[in-house]
Amino acid sequence: MIPDITRCYLVLVTLIIHLSRHVTCDVICTNYTLPSRCTCSDGEGQPTKVTCVDAGLTSLPPVLPPAVDLVIENNTIDVIAHVSYGPTVRYLYLNRNKIQLIRNGAFRNLTNLETLSLASNELTSLRQETFFGLNILKTLILVGNPVYVLRVDTFDGNVLPRLENLDLDNCNLFEVEDGAVDGLPNLMFLTLSNNRLRRHPLLGCTRSSLTSLTTFDVSHNEISEIRRGSCRLPSLRNLNFSNNNIRALNASFFGTSTTSLGALYLRNNGLTFVDVDAFKGCRNLTVLDISHNRLTSLDNRTIQWGQIKSVIVGENPWHCDCGNMWLIEENAVKEYNADDAVR
Repeated sequence: MIPDITRCYLVLVTLIIHLSRHVTCDVICTNYTLPSRCTCSDGEGQPTKVTCVDAGLTSLPPVLPPAVDLVIENNTIDVIAHVSYGPTVRYLYLNRNKIQLIRNGAFRNLTNLETLSLASNELTSLRQETFFGLNILKTLILVGNPVYVLRVDTFDGNVLPRLENLDLDNCNLFEVEDGAVDGLPNLMFLTLSNNRLRRHPLLGCTRSSLTSLTTFDVSHNEISEIRRGSCRLPSLRNLNFSNNNIRALNASFFGTSTTSLGALYLRNNGLTFVDVDAFKGCRNLTVLDISHNRLTSLDNRTIQWGQIKSVIVGENPWHCDCGNMWLIEENAVKEYNADDAVR
């Protein structure tokens, strides 16, 4: 039989453990004085999150609770000189802050950072020194910054060796220099959509190719010609060239560099000609979207029917003749999107 004093001790220890699980956040958050309109929260079993949205900040607060998720958005911070928050931070969101300059190595203390979002700021140039210390960063979001030009070695694999997702949508880019992104060995998702690019941004690789890249979105640009480049893209599965100015696809453009390509989007380009061998190297192509173009005819040998599951050809001024009859006939045996295909 357990003595009363022992029983009381066990009850007390159990109560302390139970309470500690519920007051952890209070201990973390209340030990710090937060700037006005900033909040600190931590539900049971949830990581600590500090939020400073519309807080009127003109610079990063020098001291904050050791948060895992840090959101500092909609302020008037124009310079990031040094981030002193330490290795607890895994997700840092600095969107819509009017940031114009980031000092070299400003993030070097964030050694466990996995996601960095700098969307909708005023950054006009990027340097690899900006990202020193971010050795395990996986996602970098730069959407909506007026970057204009990506210089060679902007993103270096020695600085960002684990980067998987790079988003440069709507950055007013008109040039991506050869070698600007090809030093990222683990890059899987690259987004360059809604810019002003006139040249295929991966025409020239100066070092190792983008061997891990699976999804590349360069839609909504001003690209008028697709030419085969020197980049090897052995893992590429999804390629989006929609909403550009590509008028013709010549023979074997894709060649052997994109043999793994599964989905190709060429919607709304003003395409008038597709060579019969244009997709010859795309042995694994299952989805092809050539809708909303100016195609009047297409040789049925252009598409390798063994693998294809979906061909989207609607909204083209197809000629209603024998040469295009296959557009209707294939519809009988394929899961085939040919709405209003032949007029």
